[in-house]
Amino acid sequence: MYDRHHLAREGWRVVAPTLLFLGLSRLPVRAEVKLTEHADRIEATTPRYVLVVKKHPLRFEIVRGGKVVLAASGGFCVAGRETVPFGDLSGHSARSRELELRVSTPRENVVVAYHLELAPEQIRIHAQVDGAANVERMGESFSLASGGHWYGGAVDQAHLWPLEAHEWSADPFLATSNHAAPFWMTSSGVGVFLDTYDDIAASINQGGDGLFRFAYLGLPAMHYTIFVGENIAEARDLFAAAAGKPRQRPPDCVFERPVWSTWCQYFSKVSQAGVVEYVGKMHDGGWPGSVVIIDDGWQTHYGDNEFNSKFPDPKAMVDEVHKRGYRLALWVENFANPDSDCYRQGEEKGWLVRDASTGQPARIQWWNGEAALIDFNNPAARESYVSSLKSLMQRYGVDGFKFDGGDAEYWPRAGALSVGPLSRNRYTDLYAEVAAGFELNELRVGWRTQPLGLFNRMRDKRASWAETDGLPAIVTHGAIQSLLGFVFNCPDLIGGGLDEGFKPDEELNVRWTQAAAFMPIMQLSYGPWNFSKPSQRIIRQFADLHSKLWAARFKPLVERAMENGKPIWSPLFYVFPEDEKAYLVRDEFMVGESLLVAPVLRSAARARDIYLPAGEWRDYWTGKVTSGGGVITAFPAPLETLPVFERVGRGSTGTAK
Repeated sequence: MYDRHHLAREGWRVVAPTLLFLGLSRLPVRAEVKLTEHADRIEATTPRYVLVVKKHPLRFEIVRGGKVVLAASGGFCVAGRETVPFGDLSGHSARSRELELRVSTPRENVVVAYHLELAPEQIRIHAQVDGAANVERMGESFSLASGGHWYGGAVDQAHLWPLEAHEWSADPFLATSNHAAPFWMTSSGVGVFLDTYDDIAASINQGGDGLFRFAYLGLPAMHYTIFVGENIAEARDLFAAAAGKPRQRPPDCVFERPVWSTWCQYFSKVSQAGVVEYVGKMHDGGWPGSVVIIDDGWQTHYGDNEFNSKFPDPKAMVDEVHKRGYRLALWVENFANPDSDCYRQGEEKGWLVRDASTGQPARIQWWNGEAALIDFNNPAARESYVSSLKSLMQRYGVDGFKFDGGDAEYWPRAGALSVGPLSRNRYTDLYAEVAAGFELNELRVGWRTQPLGLFNRMRDKRASWAETDGLPAIVTHGAIQSLLGFVFNCPDLIGGGLDEGFKPDEELNVRWTQAAAFMPIMQLSYGPWNFSKPSQRIIRQFADLHSKLWAARFKPLVERAMENGKPIWSPLFYVFPEDEKAYLVRDEFMVGESLLVAPVLRSAARARDIYLPAGEWRDYWTGKVTSGGGVITAFPAPLETLPVFERVGRGSTGTAK
C-alpha cells in the first residue's frame, strides 16, 4: 500500500475521496481562469492556453492559439495484473484555478480522483485510485502526433532523434549509463515533467502505438506537470526553472583549458612512472591543459582510496604534476569489492547497502567484478567516504576526483536495505551530492542534480563513427544533456574510450577534437604526440582555439547559465523553434545563439551538407557572408578544419529566450 506521508514528501498533497481543495503555494503566479461547461466537455481558458477536459471518456487536450499542442489518450492503472482504463467523468467541482474530477472505471467501486492546478504557464496534475487493492502501477498516455517532435528523457538514447520516429521504453526508467531526467519536450511547445524519485516507467511509440506513456510503479497515485510554452525553447526553460538553476559551477580552468585523462594512454596499467611521463610530454610539448585525471588502476582494491604499489611516492608525483602547471584528480567509484578494507569495515559497521532477506551486504556485478554499494544514505558511511577522499587531498595534494559509477541499475534487484527509505534514482543523486562537495569533480550520472552545477560528462563513447555511441553521438547526446539542465558538460574522452586496449584512429581523433573545441569542456586522453605531425598540428590548433573561446564565447554563457539555467550549447531547434527543418538536424549545434557548428562526423569525409536557418551567416574562418534558409550541399571540409558560421548582427552570446 502507498504511504500518504511519502507522497507528501514528494511535494504534493493526497487528494481525499471527498475531493478537498488543495493549497497552491508552489505555483509561481495566479492564473486568470475562465471555466465553461458543455455537454461533452469542460473548458478552462487562461491567457495562454485552453485546457479541454473531455467527459466521455475522460481525456485532456491543451489548446494554444486555436491548435491542439498536446492530447492525452487516457489514464490507466494495473491492479491484480489487470489493466484498468480510466472511463467517464462522473463528477467534478471547481474553485478559482483548481479542478477536481472524479472518474469511473470498468471496475465497480473503483474510481479515480484527479486534482488539477492551473497556472499561467503550467498545469500540475495529481491523481489517485480509490477502491482498488494491490495497484501495481498508475499512469497516463499522450498522442505523440499532438506534440509534433519529441525529445528528452535519457541522454544515452538521444541519438533516437526525434524520439517519435523510433521505439523506446524503460521499465523502470533509471538514471543509469548517463544522465537522465523525467522530462520530455515537444516541438509544439509543451513539456511533461515527472518531478519524483519514485520508480517510474516510460515509453515512446512502443510497438508502434504512437503514444508517449509513463507510469508510477507500486503506487496507486501519480503526479506530473505540463509546461505550456510559446515554443519548445520556452517549455524547456520553464522546466529548467522548476528543476533549479546551478548553485555552483566547475572552476574556470576546466572550461578554459582541456582536461586530460590517462585512460586511453595507459588504461588500467597506469603507474606513477607513466603519469610523470605523460605530464612531461604535455608540458614539454606545450599542450594546453588544466587537470590531469589518473583513471582506473591506481587503487589497492576497488573501494579503498589508497595508492597501490605502482605508485611508490604519490606525493612526489602530485608535486611534479603541480610543478608542470596542472591540477591532479583521481578516478573513484561507489563500489566496494569484497577484498577491500572498505567492504570489511562497511560490513562490520553497516555502511553498505544490505540484502533485504539476509541483512548482509547485497552483492552486485559491476564492470570490475563483484561488489557492494556504499550506503550514502547512512551519514556515517558518507562521512567515512568523504574523509577518505579528503585524506588524499591532505596527504598528497590531490585536487579533485572523477566520480564514476552511481548508476541506478546497480541497485540490488532482489531488494535492498538502507538506513532509511531510499529509491534507486535517489541513491544516484546522493552520490552526486557527495561529488558536489568537491570543487573539482566529474560525474556522468544524475537524475535531479541540475542545481548541483557539476562537471557533467557524457558516458564513454566507442572509438568509432557510429551514430549510436561513436563520434556523432557527442552531438545528439550532448545537446539533449544540455537541454535537460546538465549544462556544464563534456563529450568525454576525445577519440572514444569505452573499450580497453583499442587502437586509436588518427582521423577520428582529429575530427573529435574539432567538435569538442566548441563544447564547454574538452577532454584529451590518448597523447596526440603519438600521431603524425600534421594531425598533431590540427589537434593543437583546436585545443588552443578552445582556450581562446573561453573569454570570447563560453564565459558569458557560463555566467548566463548560472543566472537562469539556459544551455551553453544546444540543438538548432532551441535557437530556431519556429523553423520546422531545424528539428531534424542532428549533426550541427549552436553555441549560444550566434555560432553554428557543423562538425565532420563521417570517416574520410572532406565535404558535408549544412543546413543554415534563415538569416545572414558569416563563415567563421573566411568572413564570407551567406544567406540561410536552406541547405548548402557539399560544403568543403578538409581535414584541417570544420564548418562554422556566425549569425550576422548577433552578439557573441545573443539574447534569445
